[in-house]
Amino acid sequence: MIPEAKLVKKTILLRKLALPKETLETKNSLLRWLALSLGLINENESRTKVLDVLDACFYFIFHEEKPFSAKEIFYYLRKNNISITERLVRYHLKRLEQIGLLEHKKGKYSASLAPGSETFALENSIKYVISRELEEYFSLLSIAFKNLREKYK
Repeated sequence: MIPEAKLVKKTILLRKLALPKETLETKNSLLRWLALSLGLINENESRTKVLDVLDACFYFIFHEEKPFSAKEIFYYLRKNNISITERLVRYHLKRLEQIGLLEHKKGKYSASLAPGSETFALENSIKYVISRELEEYFSLLSIAFKNLREKYK
């Protein structure tokens, strides 16, 4: 028996969603659309903590234009009457880092910078991380099919 759980190195969930005009009208609907398309939440998800953390990150990235710590996100959310633990903030920040949205250096988070890019174009950073993962996946897929083909000869 193959120890399948040990073989999983990373899971990337992407959803190709329609982007209706009404979704573009509010910050909350855009945050939800982004979180759903990047696999951070599921359809009809009632838990909103990841959306709160994502909103706080974008506040620091787009409004404050400065790196931020998990503690700053935690205090920002508490100041805005959002009940969350610092541990849950760190968990969601780690998830945002894994999908390529954030970088973590010297205790601070910032928008990821795709290699060769001079600006913090978040979509380019996410595209870079996902492309790199897909290249590795297709390389392994190619090896698997080559070996499978040999088994049928």
